[in-house]
Amino acid sequence: MKRFLLLFLGGLLGSALWAQAPEGLTLDQAVKEALEHNLSLQAAGVETSIKKRDHDLAWNKFYPSISVSGGYLHLNQVIQPLYIPPAGLVLYSSPYLDNITTDFSAQIAITPALFAQVDQTLIDYDNAKVSLAEARQNLTTEVKKLFYQLLVLQETIKVTKADLANADERYRQAQVNYKAGLAPELTMLQAEVAYENRKPALDNLNVNYDKALFAFENLLGRESDPTLKISGNLNVSDQPALPDAKVLIQKFIDQRLDIEAAKGQIRSAQGHLNTADLALWPTLIVHYSADPTLNSYYNLQNGWSNSSNWIQQTGSFSVMLNWKLDSLIPTSQSDNQRQDASDQIRAADLQLAQLEQTARSQVMTLVARLNTSAAALASQEKNVDVALKAYQLTNDAYRTGARSFLEVQDAELQYETAQLNLLSEKERYISSLLDLETALNTTRKEIYGQH
Repeated sequence: MKRFLLLFLGGLLGSALWAQAPEGLTLDQAVKEALEHNLSLQAAGVETSIKKRDHDLAWNKFYPSISVSGGYLHLNQVIQPLYIPPAGLVLYSSPYLDNITTDFSAQIAITPALFAQVDQTLIDYDNAKVSLAEARQNLTTEVKKLFYQLLVLQETIKVTKADLANADERYRQAQVNYKAGLAPELTMLQAEVAYENRKPALDNLNVNYDKALFAFENLLGRESDPTLKISGNLNVSDQPALPDAKVLIQKFIDQRLDIEAAKGQIRSAQGHLNTADLALWPTLIVHYSADPTLNSYYNLQNGWSNSSNWIQQTGSFSVMLNWKLDSLIPTSQSDNQRQDASDQIRAADLQLAQLEQTARSQVMTLVARLNTSAAALASQEKNVDVALKAYQLTNDAYRTGARSFLEVQDAELQYETAQLNLLSEKERYISSLLDLETALNTTRKEIYGQH
C-alpha cells in the first residue's frame, strides 16, 4: 500500500512538472543554441584560435633556419692536386670525376624588430578576442530580434485569423438573411467581398512567418523545420522609466566592444610603427655551413669511413652584423613605410573619436525613441480597449438591424488596426531596447539600475 502511494504521488509530481514545462523553444534556449552552433561564429572562433596559436608560438621567430641536402656530382674534368713546395702539402684534391655531395646550413638572424613582432602577436590576439566577443554580441541581438519578430508575426496571424473568422460568420449570416428576405443582395455581396479580401493578407503573413522562421533557424545552425515552435511573450508593460541618456553614456559608453576594437586598432598601428623603427637597427647573423663531398665513392676501399676521402670546399662558421643603410635615407622605401605607419595611428585615433561621437548620438537617439515608444504603448493599449468596445457595440447593433454592414465593417477595421499598431509598437520598443543593450554592452537590469 505504501509503495502504491509513493508511485501515485510520484506520478502526480511528474505530471505537474511536465505541465509546467514550456512548450517550444524559449529565448534563452535559442540564444544558447545559436552561440554553440552558429557557423559564422564558429568561423570567427577559428580565426581567434589562429591568433592564439601565433601568440603562444611567437618565440619560434628566434628559431634558426636549418637545411640539409645531398646528391650525386659528376665533374667534367678531374681537379688536379694543389701542392705547396717545399713541404709538399696538398691543399685540395679531387682525382675522380664521381662524387657524393652533402650540404648542411644553419643560420639565425637576430634583430630588435623580432621582439616587436612578438609583441604584435599579443596585440593581434587581443584584437581577435574583442572581434569574437563582438560577433557573439551581434549574434545574440540578432537572435533576440528575430525571436520577437516571430512572436509579433504569430500574434498578427491570430488577429488576422480572428478577423477572417468574423468576416466568414457575417457572410454566412448575410446569406441566411438574404435567403429569408431580411437583407438585400448588396449586403450579402459586400460581406462576401470583405471575406475574400482578407484571405490574401493571411497567406502573405504565413509566407513572411516561414521566411522569418528560416532565417531564425539559420542563425541557430539548424536545418529548416517549419514545425518549430517558440515559447515567449511580448509583455512590455510596467517597465520602469529609463535613466537619463547622459547618465547611461557616462556609465557604460567606455565598455562598448566597437570602441574597444577601435582602441585595439590603435595599438596595432603603434606596434607596426615600433617594428618599422626597430628595423633600422643592425641585424646579428650567425651562420654555419658544411659541404662534405665523398670523392669516387665506388673506387675507394672503406671510402665512406675514411676521412681522407672527404673534402669540403666552402664550409664555414661566421658571425656578422648586417646594417641596411638605405633604410636611413629619407624618402626611401623603409622611410615611407614608417611614415605610413605613423599616419595609420593618426587615422585610427580619428576613427576612435568619430566612433565615440556616433556612439553617444546613438545612445541618446535610442533613449529618446524608447521614451516615445513607452508613451505610445500606453496610449495604444487604451486605444485597443476603446476600439474593442466600439466594435462590440456596433456588432450587437448590426445583429439587431440598428447598424449597417459597412458600419460594423469599419468598426472591425478600426479594432484590427489598433491591435496591429500595438503589436508594431511593441516590436519597435523591444528592438530599440535590444539595440540599447548592445550600444552600452550591458544588460537590461543594469540599464534600469536593477541588481
